[in-house]
Amino acid sequence: MYFQGDDGFTPEMKDKATSNAEQFLAKSVPVAKGCTGETAIGWAIEKIDFKGELCHALSILIGWESVEAHQQYRATEGCGKSISIQQGAAGIKGVSVVHVSLTTVERRD
Repeated sequence: MYFQGDDGFTPEMKDKATSNAEQFLAKSVPVAKGCTGETAIGWAIEKIDFKGELCHALSILIGWESVEAHQQYRATEGCGKSISIQQGAAGIKGVSVVHVSLTTVERRD
């Protein structure tokens, strides 16, 4: 999620966006079929370019069994209700969704 990059984006706005992300995960993860339950939330240290504008960036990471599982959840009414928590957040500039494949590597001693 991208938020305004100027000084008008206050610590209170940042805290509210973080709280909204936590609420989103709390409502989504337990009911999302195909969600692994692995999640993380974090702010980028540096501002990130979003459509030509430097913005504060909040990453919300969610583990899924597959891209298809995520897409199927996005089509549900429950997802729409959960996402509404973030819509209209103060200072929001936009959202982008990215899918990545991760592999667990274990060290053998």
